[in-house]
Amino acid sequence: MKIALAGMLFFCQTIAGQTNPYKIDDQLYAYYQRCNQVIKAPKVMLMADTLFQMATGKGDVKAQCLAKNLKADYYYYTNNIDSLLTEKEKVANFARKTPYKQYVFGAWNRIIIYYLRHREYDSAIQELKKYQDEAIRLNNSYGIGQSYILMGDVYFQQKMNNIAIKQYRQAADFYQSNGKENELYYPYYTISACYTNIRQYEEAEEYALKSLTLAPNEQAKVSSYLGLLRIYIKTNNLKKAEEVKNILVEYNSRDMIKGGSKQNYYIVLGTYYCETQNFPQAILYSDSIIDRQSRTDLKSAIYAKCGDFEKAYTFRLENSILYDSLTEANNAEILASYNARFNNQKLELEKNRLSLLNTEMRLKQLQDRERMILIEKERTDIELKNRDLQLEQQRTANQLEKTESQKQRLELMHKQEELERVEIEAEANERKTIGTICILALMTGFSIFYAFTRRQNAKRLQIEKDAAEEARRQAEKADRLKSAFLQNLSHEIRTPLNAIVGFNDLLNGGAVEFSPEERQEFLNHLHTNTDLLLTLVNDVLDLSKLESGNYNISLTNVSLPELCQSTLAGIAHRVVEGVKLELKQPETETIITTDAQRLQQILTNLLVNACKYTPEGSITLAYEIENDKIIFSVTDTGCGINEEKAEQIFQRFEKLDSFKPGFGLGLSICRSLTQLLGGKIYLDTKYAGGARFVVEFPL
Repeated sequence: MKIALAGMLFFCQTIAGQTNPYKIDDQLYAYYQRCNQVIKAPKVMLMADTLFQMATGKGDVKAQCLAKNLKADYYYYTNNIDSLLTEKEKVANFARKTPYKQYVFGAWNRIIIYYLRHREYDSAIQELKKYQDEAIRLNNSYGIGQSYILMGDVYFQQKMNNIAIKQYRQAADFYQSNGKENELYYPYYTISACYTNIRQYEEAEEYALKSLTLAPNEQAKVSSYLGLLRIYIKTNNLKKAEEVKNILVEYNSRDMIKGGSKQNYYIVLGTYYCETQNFPQAILYSDSIIDRQSRTDLKSAIYAKCGDFEKAYTFRLENSILYDSLTEANNAEILASYNARFNNQKLELEKNRLSLLNTEMRLKQLQDRERMILIEKERTDIELKNRDLQLEQQRTANQLEKTESQKQRLELMHKQEELERVEIEAEANERKTIGTICILALMTGFSIFYAFTRRQNAKRLQIEKDAAEEARRQAEKADRLKSAFLQNLSHEIRTPLNAIVGFNDLLNGGAVEFSPEERQEFLNHLHTNTDLLLTLVNDVLDLSKLESGNYNISLTNVSLPELCQSTLAGIAHRVVEGVKLELKQPETETIITTDAQRLQQILTNLLVNACKYTPEGSITLAYEIENDKIIFSVTDTGCGINEEKAEQIFQRFEKLDSFKPGFGLGLSICRSLTQLLGGKIYLDTKYAGGARFVVEFPL
């Protein structure tokens, strides 16, 4: 493992030695090299800030990422793991906003290697799982490939060489499938080291030669040559071993072997001279080894080879004592870690049990509320039938009134005709000719009047008939809307109820044993669907109050900064991780007279909708005073809403996407409450960065 880690670190250092391999500004690269030369000194922290400012001035984003990683490198080399963990988050948050997502994983690599160096395998694996999840989420090829390599390093250090080989081969296959053959150097080198450890020397030599061919520069070839020299020593191929040894000695004379590779160089050269029985040289190289356990192990082999068994035994005994002490310390750390984890699991189990009891109580409450809703539905159906009967009675009364009016008109006309006939007969003898003409004229006028009167009556009857027909259509429409509302409501209630019952049966069935993570996931689903059902019931009750006119308004003086802060705190747990929740307000405190509870309900519903449709970016609550009105707005960076659906979204249980949850009753209630407070609410169709809802109230 020491050789593998040293090779990896050496590879990272050799890349920095190339002629500006990062493709950044030459002046910035020169300063970056100066920072790496003093990476273990505290002054590198100030130099990193200077490099960041220089890169900002030149607009070089990649150089900014390198400057951020310098601080993480300093904490790594000074073994400050707490600061390294904190700095990792800063580096990752900055890199996610740039086109260079690979730098999200720079400091993370350091953390995992630190845990491996200190044999904290559980911590390394936990970090590695988060590492893999983030690499897949970002779809970053560097992060995915590097996660395979790091997992291989975990198994390699624990001497699980066959499993490590599979991981390294996965990394190699991934790089080849993505056309990144230049990244195959390290996987091939480590595969060679694994084969050497399990004594499959032909395969080890094959992969060592492949890594030598793919080495990016001369310094990177050092690790491959060291691996080949180990293989040739193990197979007693001293001729090839001497050739490789001469190459390494020449590299060392040119000061091209540094860092962890230097220690491996001393170990392998000492082993070589021991096998060739050049014992003075072997002792000389062994004295240069810093790691005490490696040094005593090599010296024991050297003295055993030259026949000085007393010294060989002395160094072997010292090596065993060192190994036992390290093993004991490592076992103590592992035992403490397991004890802490066991206690945490007991606490988590008790917490889950209490949460389940709470969920059962809330489920019972929801069932009671559902029964109340069904009773209310029956009452509403009875009221609707009564209204239908009243409408039918009104129609019958109107028809009876029309018939009576027609009868009176006919009687009046008959009397008028009788009167006219008597008058005509009385005047017939006196004015026969003139009378006849007058009678004809009078009959003509009467006919016109009668026709006009009948036409007016027909028009009035038609108007009354149209009004009655319109009233019937409105009643039928109201009945259809009520049925559709109840149908949607039944569907919306049934969906979370089914989920609650299903997950509750799973948790209490006992037929299948679930892991703590699975149980926690089921409990989270229970909690989410319970909140959804509770919100829906509250919305239905609010809507019922609004439509019945029983919604009371209580006007008080309201401090807007306090109300907005309280509203944001109430929905903070609904915000997706990584999304910023912001408040923009005037610098001076604003106090208005309104119903604080209703205003907060409006803003909360708008913010909750924004949380549903904003997977990344920000959600902003803002307000400002403009002339004689105050304007609130909720702006998000989500998927947005089409302009043609700006009014449709305020309808009940509206769905704009069949694969996402609908708006429910929230926006419909928002519009009703806003109108109740004398204001208006609408979607800002000019905003293109997501969705922006605006609420206006007169001051």
